[in-house]
Amino acid sequence: MRKPVIAILAFIVSLSLLYPALVPMSRAFATAPSTVSAQVISVFDGDTIRVRLSTGVEETVRMIGIDTPEVARDGNPAEPFSAEATALAQTRLGGRTVFLEIGARSRDAFDRLLAYVWVEQPLNTTEAEIRAKMFQAEILLRGYAEILAIEPNIKYIGPFVNSFEREARTLRRGIWSLVAPTGMVVASLDLIAEVVTVTNQGSTSRDISRWVLFSDIGDQTYTFPRGTVVPAGGSIRVVSGSRATAGPGQLVWTRSYMWSNSGDLAVLRNNAGNVICRLWRAP
Repeated sequence: MRKPVIAILAFIVSLSLLYPALVPMSRAFATAPSTVSAQVISVFDGDTIRVRLSTGVEETVRMIGIDTPEVARDGNPAEPFSAEATALAQTRLGGRTVFLEIGARSRDAFDRLLAYVWVEQPLNTTEAEIRAKMFQAEILLRGYAEILAIEPNIKYIGPFVNSFEREARTLRRGIWSLVAPTGMVVASLDLIAEVVTVTNQGSTSRDISRWVLFSDIGDQTYTFPRGTVVPAGGSIRVVSGSRATAGPGQLVWTRSYMWSNSGDLAVLRNNAGNVICRLWRAP
């Protein structure tokens, strides 16, 4: 009886290859993440809360993947939009039951629990589900937080960077209203070829002398040399690796390998240190 079974399985596999729309979403996204329920008992700021677990144990939770403006503390003034970030956390989370998805690294140096905070029980991990139910997604979309990527807790870095933060920045919401638009974007990142393309989508040329390109995972920095000007609609490539060579519109970072083949985050900052663009590239 094995041959008919094998034939049927082969037929199903062939259908999935020819007609992928007939196949349910991949298990990687279809499976609901493992969570623990908790009651929020206080809100410290936009990215830190205090919860009580079902066991009765209380924990301080630092939300993974985001960094919100600092509230006034120890004589330091509040940063812009810190009040809005805290108010959003209080409104959406205060006194409510949430669902914590604990990070691959579960604690930080201050012994805080590291978690993704779902306001509703997630059914899967598609981008639509994250957008609808995860608090980190909401606060990024409002522009009250920016990305904080620390390995190994980068499970949702793709939609965080390439969808939620990008949308807020493009529409100049929250903290992104404080940074003048430049038209400069990290258009592409090829991890294997070690090539980053920075494009000027604006209508005028842009001098990016002393701007910085940053490999977030590798914690490595390239500073654009003086006299680097990108014309309107033009691009410049930054290359690295053993075969890196300079040429028209192409700058050499180093002949070492800068980008992680397992996924990396390119960050472009202007000469004032402001984040202009981020791009996550998965392997």
